Amino acid sequence: MFLQFRWVLSYIYPGLALATTSGSLIAYKYLTEEREKKKTKQVFSHYLDQAVIDQVIDQPEKLKLGGEKHELTVLFSDIRGFSTFSERMTPQELVGFLNTYFDQMTDIIFKYKGTLDKLIGDAVMCFWGHPIEIEDHALRATIASLEMMQAVREMQRTVKLPGGHVFDIGIGVNSGEMVVGNMGSQNRFSYTVMGDEVNLGARLEGLNKFYGTNILVTDSTYEAIKHRVFCRELDRVKVKGKDHAVTLYEPPGACRE
Repeated sequence: MFLQFRWVLSYIYPGLALATTSGSLIAYKYLTEEREKKKTKQVFSHYLDQAVIDQVIDQPEKLKLGGEKHELTVLFSDIRGFSTFSERMTPQELVGFLNTYFDQMTDIIFKYKGTLDKLIGDAVMCFWGHPIEIEDHALRATIASLEMMQAVREMQRTVKLPGGHVFDIGIGVNSGEMVVGNMGSQNRFSYTVMGDEVNLGARLEGLNKFYGTNILVTDSTYEAIKHRVFCRELDRVKVKGKDHAVTLYEPPGACRE
């Protein structure tokens, strides 16, 4: 170019090197971040509603490894007499029944911005208040429990179980300080909640059969929802692992606007 046109090109090489290097780094960073975002979305799509996932992607600091304490609300539900009637169903019938049931339950949980923790056999464990902090987590969990019962009532009209068994569920809701985060090993971990308040919520679900109820909430949950949800006081009980008695309430189903 110098011989033909008298162009001196030596100053172009540093510019080309800078542009090439910068472009490569920007492209690499973009592709890496997009891959990490996609991976995060895939993982949390099993636990969270899509709108909540988008918030988590924008606030990655919410997903710290390990656990931290937060004021949360946990919900446990279980199908009554599941072992009795499931033994009389074919594998195809059982899977179809559970898939239909879980589809409706998880849709309701996600509708109220809850986090699906586990599906254990016929049981559902979920919680509200993390990874995205929600101030009215107790109210959302309680209203979700009421809608879950409505969905079950609708399923009762169409679902026919062996031996004339009546399809029904029990739900326990409790609020309190819990440890939340990624628990497990480096290779296998689960995003979950732990603590005494979680254990209390699990025990509540089983107590429903003693009171002839479907939903039980504790006094800590009641204090947070009493301005919106009608509840009746049932009893004061002392559960294993608790030093003080807990007051139990039942939300019959009415909710103030």
